[in-house]
Amino acid sequence: MNQPTQSQLLRVSEVQRIFDVSRRTVYAWHQRGHLRAVVLPTGVMRWRQADVDALIAQGVSR
Repeated sequence: MNQPTQSQLLRVSEVQRIFDVSRRTVYAWHQRGHLRAVVLPTGVMRWRQADVDALIAQGVSR
């Protein structure tokens, strides 16, 4: 399985800026399965750019 590179992974602050939502909303989307996160070995969560792009394509803005 291909591992995403660091440049393909977004921080929560980047995702919230893209969608203009709160940090809490990004984590809620993750918990609901709308936007899956990659959990790094350190326990930090990152989001794939491709998954964010797919959510944008679905018309999700908030």
